[in-house]
Amino acid sequence: MAQVEFSPDELDGFAALLDGQDTHLDALSRYADVTCRALPDMGDLRAALDGLGEAHARALQDSQSGLGRTAHWLTRAAREYRARDSEAAASLDRVRGSASSTVPGPRAAAGSGPASMAGPAGIAGPAGIAGPAGIAGPGGLADHPGGSAPHGFLSREGGRGPDARGRLFRSDGTLALPVPEFHRHERLARTEQRLTEHTELWYRLTSDHLPALVTAPLAGRIERLAWLATAYATLGAGTTAVLDTVGPGLPGWRTPAGAEFESHLRRWRTGLAGLVELDRAIAAELGRMSAEATRSAEGILDLADDLLDGPLPRLRTLVYPDRSLKIWLVPAQTQEIYTELRRGLALLAEIGAALAGVERAFTELADQLGQWRGACESLLSSAGRPA
Repeated sequence: MAQVEFSPDELDGFAALLDGQDTHLDALSRYADVTCRALPDMGDLRAALDGLGEAHARALQDSQSGLGRTAHWLTRAAREYRARDSEAAASLDRVRGSASSTVPGPRAAAGSGPASMAGPAGIAGPAGIAGPAGIAGPGGLADHPGGSAPHGFLSREGGRGPDARGRLFRSDGTLALPVPEFHRHERLARTEQRLTEHTELWYRLTSDHLPALVTAPLAGRIERLAWLATAYATLGAGTTAVLDTVGPGLPGWRTPAGAEFESHLRRWRTGLAGLVELDRAIAAELGRMSAEATRSAEGILDLADDLLDGPLPRLRTLVYPDRSLKIWLVPAQTQEIYTELRRGLALLAEIGAALAGVERAFTELADQLGQWRGACESLLSSAGRPA
C-alpha cells in the first residue's frame, strides 16, 4: 500500500472542513429531538413515534461527535508535525552552525523540509495552502457562507444551486429548519363541538361519553401525521443540504492527501445518506397514512352528521321538552325514545367499525415505525463513525 503524505496545513484544512459541519449537524439533531418528538396527541402511536425520533436524533448526534473527534485528531496531528519540523530545523541549525533561516521550514516554497509532511503538491502555488485557515488558490478554503466550512474547497460541478441554499440556509450561513404549522381538521373540530352539546343527554341514557365514541380517536392524530410528514421531509432536506456542502468529491485538492481524506469522508457520507433515505421513506409513509386516515375520517364524520341531525336532536326534544329531564310515562312517547335511541346506537356501531379500521392501520404504522427505528439504530455505526 502506497504511503500518503500530509502537510500540517492540509490537516488544518481538513479539520476546518469538518468543524464547519458542527453547527449544521447540531441543528439537525435538535430538530429531530424536539420537533420530530412533539407528540402530545398521538395516542398509541406516541411511543413508536417518540422512539423513532429519539433514535434519529442520536444518530445525528453521533455523526456530529464523530466529525468532532476527527477534526480534533487532525488539528492535533498538524500541531505535532509543526513541532517536529521546528525541532528538526533547530537541530540542523545547531549542526550546521548557521541561522535557522537557511533551512526550509514547513512553509518553504517546495514544501520539502526534513520533517515536513508536504508531498509533491507542495505548499506554494495557485492552489497551494496559505496557512492553517485554508487554501489561498482558486480551489481553496475561502468565503464559505455556512460558517468555517470552506465552500470553495468543496465546490463541484452539478452541485446544489443557489435556490436550494436560499431556502435552507440563512444569510449568516446557519441551517434554517422551519417547524411545520399545525392545522386542525376543521370539520372534525366542528363535529367535536356539536357532540359536546349532547354529551350529558347521551351519558344519562347510555352512561357512555359521546365524543369518546366518535371524535376522540381521531382528533389530533390525523393532523399530526401530516405535520410529522412535513417535519421529516424538512429533516431529510436539511441533511441533504449538509451533505451537499461537503460534496461527494474534493476537486480543489487533487493530491494523494486529498484523495485519502475523501475516502475516509465517504464512509461518513454513506451513513448520513442512509438517514436521508430513511427520512424520505418516513415522510412518504406518514403522508400516505395521513391521507388515508383523513378519507376514513370523512366517512366517519358523515355518520356523525347523521347522528347529530337525526336521533340526537330528536332525543333531546323528547327527553328535555322544557330543558329539564323528563321521566316519560306515556307509552307512545317512550316507544319513540327507544326508536331514536336504537337509531343512534346503530349509527355509533357503524362509526365504531370504521374507527376499528383506522386503529388497525395505526397499529400497522406503529410496527413500521419500529422497523424504521431499528434501521436508524443500525446506521449509528456509519453515521457516527469518525470521518
